[in-house]
Amino acid sequence: MPVLDEGGKVLAVFKVATDITRRQKNIEEVVTELQQMSEGLNVRAESGIVRSHELMKSIEGISEVSEKNISTLASLQSQAESIRGIVQTIQEIASQTSLLALNAAIEAAHAGEHGKGFDIVAKEVRKLAGRVSESIVEVRRNIEGITKEVTNITEGTNLAQDNISRSHSQIRTAMEEFEDISAASEQLDARAKDFNNII
Repeated sequence: MPVLDEGGKVLAVFKVATDITRRQKNIEEVVTELQQMSEGLNVRAESGIVRSHELMKSIEGISEVSEKNISTLASLQSQAESIRGIVQTIQEIASQTSLLALNAAIEAAHAGEHGKGFDIVAKEVRKLAGRVSESIVEVRRNIEGITKEVTNITEGTNLAQDNISRSHSQIRTAMEEFEDISAASEQLDARAKDFNNII
């Protein structure tokens, strides 16, 4: 700032100066810290993205296995229904056999002494029909138990599939957030460099 006399002639120059070295050094340190933080965030975000991709692949593999299990369980359910039909047919045959054995015993009784051998055969056939009926009851009980277990496993597998779908969605959201963090980190780094250049 010039100091003038009454005639406008410069008598002296007045100057005020401040040493900004320390402030400049502090700003540079802050910029360096920002760049290091940005680089650290970027590394972590990239690591998170990689891990999320790996986790996503694992979940997709589990999902495929789960879908195959659901298909297998549906097939088992269908086969159990088919076995029920076969058991019903065998039950009907056993009932008819028992009825025929009873009729044969009646006819053997009518034949008197000549029908004794036939009566013995009829009694054995009736015993076999009774054993078949007992076995059918056991088979039905086992089929009901298998069907119940298949239903329980199917429900559990469906629940697991739902959880897998939710996890898949959550991982995708996390990946997007990591990508956003990475982009913000790069912007922060660029701004810090711009700021450093301006100074």
